[in-house]
Amino acid sequence: MGVTEAQKGRQQIRHISNANQQKVAIVTGTSSGFGLHICLELARSGVRVAAGMRRPEAAEQLFRAAAEADQTAADRQATQAADFRQGESHGREPHQGEAYQEEAYQAQQPAYSGDLTALGKGPISSFIYPITLDVCDDARVTQAVEEIAARLGRIDILVNNAGLAMGGFVGDIPMQAWREQFAVNVFGMIAMTGAVLPYMREARSGCILQMSSVSGAIGLPGYGPYVSSKFAVEGFSESLALETAPYGIRTYVIQPASYKTDIWEKGFSGIHRTENSPNEAALNRMLEMSRASAEGGGDPRDVARLVVNLALGRRGKGRFRYVIPRGAALLVAMKKRLPFRLVQKVMLGILQRGMK
Repeated sequence: MGVTEAQKGRQQIRHISNANQQKVAIVTGTSSGFGLHICLELARSGVRVAAGMRRPEAAEQLFRAAAEADQTAADRQATQAADFRQGESHGREPHQGEAYQEEAYQAQQPAYSGDLTALGKGPISSFIYPITLDVCDDARVTQAVEEIAARLGRIDILVNNAGLAMGGFVGDIPMQAWREQFAVNVFGMIAMTGAVLPYMREARSGCILQMSSVSGAIGLPGYGPYVSSKFAVEGFSESLALETAPYGIRTYVIQPASYKTDIWEKGFSGIHRTENSPNEAALNRMLEMSRASAEGGGDPRDVARLVVNLALGRRGKGRFRYVIPRGAALLVAMKKRLPFRLVQKVMLGILQRGMK
């Protein structure tokens, strides 16, 4: 039997990893939102990031964010260098191990390439390697993971972030929309996870972070496809955690509430309706509440910092699920502890009051 590309990639890891000990992460859905911020936070921590995105032409936000992060780092280095020189002029002895760059790095505008070429040459962008990756394309998923392993030498972290949100009431949503929802949020996650597992099992180490949602714990009217997909993510991740723990692989589920990301704006524009639907008033009320929640949502960088802390072992010694922010955690806890019919009555009461 011939040697497969995956086997070649794993063989290359054994030769490269000793020479290059920087961790490598794969993040999906990085053109905006949580994925973009997770890339930046990982890069700031010295992790090389394979930034997967389906459409290279949609990467402008990542370009700008990486360039701004480079400039911020350069400005900080310049300030530190100036402080150091000023301290020397006053006879200050530098602390042992203290070192500053004499000249700040002049950040350059990154140039996108979807073939694992570093996004830029700066202190942040040089750690980000964009790669064209559609999680719904099984063959491309396998190929991309093999390329990452061969080029970067290892795979330590997977952040399954790619996702979309579809809404509408059951009966008003075409079956194709349900299939598309699950293709991205569930089957794409399963494909990515299956592709990285051989590398993590061989290394007997790794971390898989599943970007779920509060909607994976609490069902809401008008978001049946999205809620169903996130409940599936929860079940899949529980099974995965049990299967992979013997190999030293850590699995976490992140359940964010509403944050200021693009997924909801895209979701609002893709709501499914039917003419003369009896659900129209309830759907409009639900969308009104959702928009208010999204507009008042938290900073997605808080979620990114949590993900990176878990990925690097700074947190997560005993827990599996992380609900963020704390207010959402209280809501999830309430749903678990109260009878469902009582929760249902409260939620329907809130929905119906706004329809009067």
